Amino acid sequence: MKYGPMLPLGLRGSIFLNITDPANPWSPGCAAGDGYVHDAQCLVYRGPDKKYQGRDICYAYNEDTLTIYDVTNKVSNVTNIISITSYPGAEYVHQGVVNDEHNQEYIFLDDEFDERDAMVGPMTQGLPTTLIFDIRNLENPHYSGNYEGKRRAIDHNQYVVDGYLYQFNYGAGLSVIDISSITEDPSGDSLCEAVFFDIYPEDDEMEGGGTVAFLGSWSSYANFKSEFIFVHTIERGSFVVKMTSKECPKPAVREADECLTSLRASSIEGRLENSQDFCGNLVVRQIGDVGVVPDYARMGCAGGSNSSSSEVIAKVSSACGFVPTTPVLELPRTTSRP
Repeated sequence: MKYGPMLPLGLRGSIFLNITDPANPWSPGCAAGDGYVHDAQCLVYRGPDKKYQGRDICYAYNEDTLTIYDVTNKVSNVTNIISITSYPGAEYVHQGVVNDEHNQEYIFLDDEFDERDAMVGPMTQGLPTTLIFDIRNLENPHYSGNYEGKRRAIDHNQYVVDGYLYQFNYGAGLSVIDISSITEDPSGDSLCEAVFFDIYPEDDEMEGGGTVAFLGSWSSYANFKSEFIFVHTIERGSFVVKMTSKECPKPAVREADECLTSLRASSIEGRLENSQDFCGNLVVRQIGDVGVVPDYARMGCAGGSNSSSSEVIAKVSSACGFVPTTPVLELPRTTSRP
């Protein structure tokens, strides 16, 4: 490799480093044409846009835009911008990643301040919102959809490994999302969270299942061949975790049984409201402790005294899929970005 990555240098744009001699790196030039660059992913282009096949392309996240550069010429401070794309609700376009380095068709983009400050767009609920852009035409990228996390938090960094998107979202911790459906459904509606690791449980009982604040997990690394994941946190140091399964939760199967009836009993005042609160927590946090299941649900879903705790949890989880949960409300905008 002759050149290292393009390095973001704030208002100076990005600088190139020649690392032919790693002990003596030097810079042949920079790309400063669009000003501030916070982060970038630079790749040899492999995708459907034939005009740019084999060229050095950088996908840069420039505070208020996704800016795509052709950086094949790295000498003499030449800036070749292919496209500049913004969107409603952009607050601090922070970082992103292509869906597949060997077939670059879509970008998953995170905005670090939109959950807190945006006045429009899906992120106003305070849920970590991943924006999806169709980049099959590098000169005309366009917004195709989004994916919303289940727990309120600020999104920060994300990386793709073998068809899964590993997100590190402050208080919500690690979220692993199956993105295998993205080329067939670029809206994001078919994406699903396969795994999560909560490293800041103190905010779990807050409205929306979390808090929109700069705490918890800042970044991590998930590309070890061993499949171990390094999860770095602000308050608790680092965790090393490994997934036991990458399967998304299966869709709930509706059964007309005592379990579902016990959760939705209209003849009992407040029963549905209680079940909505409980099911919201159960589904979002994937609780496996039968002790937190209300007595009425545990009795209705046991199906006999010989039911194991895991069987009860499975039945309750399935029934909760058909209880209308209370939507996460729009988050009041009480702060502003400095």
